[in-house]
Amino acid sequence: MYRAAAQWKEFFGGIPGDVNGDGSVDVGDLNIITNVLLGANSLSEYPAADLNGDNKVDVSDLNTEIGYLLSK
Repeated sequence: MYRAAAQWKEFFGGIPGDVNGDGSVDVGDLNIITNVLLGANSLSEYPAADLNGDNKVDVSDLNTEIGYLLSK
């Protein structure tokens, strides 16, 4: 899971918004962020859900992910 962590994205050349590390940004990533935001999953389980690196998952991360999806 460390490869998916926000602080490692640049080092490993990850795709911004690819929360689950599958190589694409899609609705699955959006669902993970939503689940972390609502408490169904934890940030420790999906550290890449913190897209802005502020150590929390909030509506800002959700909006950023939506922006990534819309720009595809």
